[in-house]
Amino acid sequence: MTFSIDHAVIFVEDLSEARTDFERVGFQVTPGGTHAGGLTKNALIPLADGAYLEMLAFNIPEMHRDLPHAEALRAVSGTTPMDHRFLPRGAEGEGFRDLGLVTVGIREVVDNARSAGLEIEGPFPGRRMRPDGREVEWELAFPKDPGLPFLIEDVTDRGLRVPSGDARKHPNGVTGIGEVVVQVDRFRRTVTRYGELLGLDARVDGRTASFRLSDTVIMITTERESSLRLRAGPSGALGVHECRGARIEMV
Repeated sequence: MTFSIDHAVIFVEDLSEARTDFERVGFQVTPGGTHAGGLTKNALIPLADGAYLEMLAFNIPEMHRDLPHAEALRAVSGTTPMDHRFLPRGAEGEGFRDLGLVTVGIREVVDNARSAGLEIEGPFPGRRMRPDGREVEWELAFPKDPGLPFLIEDVTDRGLRVPSGDARKHPNGVTGIGEVVVQVDRFRRTVTRYGELLGLDARVDGRTASFRLSDTVIMITTERESSLRLRAGPSGALGVHECRGARIEMV
C-alpha cells in the first residue's frame, strides 16, 4: 500500500478571520465550501507538492451560539463520522489537530490494516459543495486510535477537491510539506499503530520516531508540540509563524 500526505487540518473559530491571518503571512487561500451535513466548512491552501492545508470551521447551530466556542462544540450532536472525529478536536481550540493521508484502494487498505490488528472504521462517504455549486466526493476511514491519521480516497476527480495551477503559488514561497510533527501521550503504542497502518518500520531515537512518506516525514514525539515544517523556495520567507494556534515553520 502507498500513502502520501493529503492535508493537515487546522481548526479555526472564524474562517474569514483565519483567511486574513494566513494571507498576512504570504499564503494564497482558496474557498472550499460546506461539507455534507452542514456542520463544517473550509478553506484551502493547496501546495505545489499536491498536499494542502485545510482551515476547518464549524457552523454552530443557532441554539448554541451564545455559548463559548468550546462549550458550543461539546453541545453539538454531529451526524456524520467526520463530525464525530472533528467535534472533540475543535473543542480543544484552534490549531493543527489532525492529519489526512491519501491512498488508492482504500477498502483494501482498511482490510490490510485490520488484518494487522488495527481497529479502523469505514470507509464512509464524504461530500462537499464548492462555492461554484460543484459537488466533490471522497471516501474516508478513521482509525479508532485518535493519535493516528485518517485516510481519504477521491471518488470524483482529485482536481475538483484540491485546486491546482496558480492556486498553488504563494507569495511566501512555500511549495510543500516537509515534515509533520505529531505530539502524542502514548509514544510506544502510537508508533506501533502507525507501523501497522502504514506497513512501515519507524526510525526511533529516544522518544521520537519518524516515518517517511515519499519526500515528507511524519515525526511522532512526546517532546515537541504538534507543528508543520513547510518547504519554501530559495526566495521564500523563512521563520516560525503562529497562525490561529498552528505552529508553522518555513524552512
